[in-house]
Amino acid sequence: MSESTHEPDRIDLRILRVLQNDGRIPNLKLAEAVSLSPTAVLARTQRLQREGYILG
Repeated sequence: MSESTHEPDRIDLRILRVLQNDGRIPNLKLAEAVSLSPTAVLARTQRLQREGYILG
């Protein structure tokens, strides 16, 4: 993880949990699963990937 990482919040953890169960879930379905907009989920997943929480 990079030096500018922050501690994942409960929504980040929900996103990570869903992705652990289905790493190929479409963004729209992921957004529905965590009750956020697709735009918000995309921003969070991109940040989590940048920070090294999501690989690949």
